[in-house]
Amino acid sequence: MANLECVISDAGAPKADARYIFRAPPEAAAALRQAGFAAVSLANNHTLDFGPRALADTQAHLTAAGVTPLGAGSTSDEAAAARKFRLPNGAKVAVLAIDAVSSPGPDATTGFIASATFRQPFAEAISQARSDSAAVFCLVHWGDENSRRTTTEQREFARWLIDHGVDAVIGSHPHCVQPVDSYHGCLIFYSLGNLVFDGGPTLPDWNAGNLVELSVSLRGVGPSYRIIPVQLDERGHPAVAAQPGRELTIKESRP
Repeated sequence: MANLECVISDAGAPKADARYIFRAPPEAAAALRQAGFAAVSLANNHTLDFGPRALADTQAHLTAAGVTPLGAGSTSDEAAAARKFRLPNGAKVAVLAIDAVSSPGPDATTGFIASATFRQPFAEAISQARSDSAAVFCLVHWGDENSRRTTTEQREFARWLIDHGVDAVIGSHPHCVQPVDSYHGCLIFYSLGNLVFDGGPTLPDWNAGNLVELSVSLRGVGPSYRIIPVQLDERGHPAVAAQPGRELTIKESRP
């Protein structure tokens, strides 16, 4: 799973006041599935670059290709809802996606994008997901771009999510790697950096990222996880870095 920082659509008109706007052709959805992605987050500050029509088109293209869109919907409850996935070992995981960067405007309040401004739907979605899932993960778009430092808002929201039942929080938006943290035995990856991105060839931090591998059994997450560093080439395409990822142990348990 990953954060999708663009729309997949030929529809819609670009935002008039946007400095950067991103779109990909419809066939990109099939390319994502062929690359192995089961789901992508649409809860970010570029999903509405071309308006709600392009967002709906993106969801349709992804669904047709077998990639589950996360963090968007026709209502606020639908956008906030967790999506369920069955792993080969039989364990079920639930995943939510939340945008904590964009200021909610008309589109956010009508439910297109899951916005961190409105937290109650997430509390309810997490509670429902915990009732029948071995683990609950949350992909969050947050923090400051081009900064390795986490913000007070990131740390507070991560702990709120874990206090409400999330087992691991995985962040994006800064475009560079930020620290890994643990709270009550639950993991927080504040930012994984970039995986595929051609927008910062002269910025060293923007040309590196991490993949995270989490183990999930029928009893939950852990006891270990693995970080796999990647390096982007001049095209913005990734390769596994020379140093292989090593297995790390979760040192505390949820109370």
